[in-house]
Amino acid sequence: MGKPANGPDATQDRAWTGHSHSTAVKPRQPGGISWDLWLVYLNVTLYATCYMAQVPVLPYLIKSLGADAAAYGTLQTVFSTVQLFGGLVSGPLIDRFGARAVFIVSFASSALSYGLTARADTMLLLYASRLPTVFQHAVLGARAYVTARSSEKDRARLLGYVGVAYGIGFAVGPYVGGLLSAHSLQLAAWVATGGSLLSVALILLFLPRDMEAAKPHADVEASRAAPKAKLSDIVTVCGLPGVPSLLVVKVLTGLAFAIFHSTFTLILVDQFGLEAKDNGLVLSYVGVASIVVQAVVVGWVSQRFPDSRVVKASLAGLLLSFGLLAATMRVWQLLLVLLPLSATGILISTINTAQLTKAVPAGQRGTVIAVDMSIGSGVRVLSPTLGTWLLTTFSFPSIGGSSAVLVALLLLLIQLQYIECAPHARKVE
Repeated sequence: MGKPANGPDATQDRAWTGHSHSTAVKPRQPGGISWDLWLVYLNVTLYATCYMAQVPVLPYLIKSLGADAAAYGTLQTVFSTVQLFGGLVSGPLIDRFGARAVFIVSFASSALSYGLTARADTMLLLYASRLPTVFQHAVLGARAYVTARSSEKDRARLLGYVGVAYGIGFAVGPYVGGLLSAHSLQLAAWVATGGSLLSVALILLFLPRDMEAAKPHADVEASRAAPKAKLSDIVTVCGLPGVPSLLVVKVLTGLAFAIFHSTFTLILVDQFGLEAKDNGLVLSYVGVASIVVQAVVVGWVSQRFPDSRVVKASLAGLLLSFGLLAATMRVWQLLLVLLPLSATGILISTINTAQLTKAVPAGQRGTVIAVDMSIGSGVRVLSPTLGTWLLTTFSFPSIGGSSAVLVALLLLLIQLQYIECAPHARKVE
């Protein structure tokens, strides 16, 4: 899709002030960030902090309920399965009702999930606490909102800032959760419940009432003209020119990373002998690295080089990084390898998402972003079992090796021109 005639950097821009949709404000300058995007980024940070505050506490909470380590993996599988189906539903809802409505439902669902976690006195109730997460898709809503508020030139950079916001919460959340757990295993969940309710209030009070208040004029007209969103739209969107190729890239790179991520904690403990507190430090290290990449590298690279060149170079770097991971023997080597691994993965993921939003009509962007994120949930349903089997059967080098094979397969498909790594954007109709 080509650049809208009246995009976010056009002479006239409109935004909601709390009283009228027609109240004019100063246009967002090219390269700038408007106040509503800052609010979205703030809520993504709060969302990630609340979620990640549970991570260092949950294994101990499960143990206190009399369950073993296998229950933790089962709980993660339940969560990913629920997220998979919820993501597919949330996309059409965004296209029909706007990201603001999805934000409200997402944060309210998060509050309910964390509240049930805090009250859980049996594993059954803890499993039940994952059911409300079917609507827990604030990052999906953020990506849809940012997509609607950005020009194609700025989209990758502004979408990257969603990752920056999440990365801050990713780094801060485990530390906060660890501190709170010193008082009570349930305290982190109660604080997360309050944080989620705070996000509901912020969205209700300050974010535009619907996506039309924030969308460029061309996108508004396209959304009005589009048919009402249905689940069948998912099939239609996946069949649009260029989309299947982009989804293949997402599936293969997503599975490569999911195998690694699903076994990362086990690798730190079994392969490198780290204690729980050291694990938290490594996670914070990864979070800080991702913040730097998404805040600085993504925008700089995406505005200076063609998407196809960036994706191919990043895939080559990713292949090398996974290969080095398989040969890693010491902690300092692991920390070094994590830098290019994180950087190349973030570049591929962010540019791929931006390309997907350009490949579909404006009225179907929410659906395609939902498909994008549901692929992540889908591969995480499979990866814990696959990753654990590889680790126990073939040892640690098989994790990096198998991920490298997936990336090599993707590069081969691109080289043989079976798929495109960066299809041309869809033109405005």
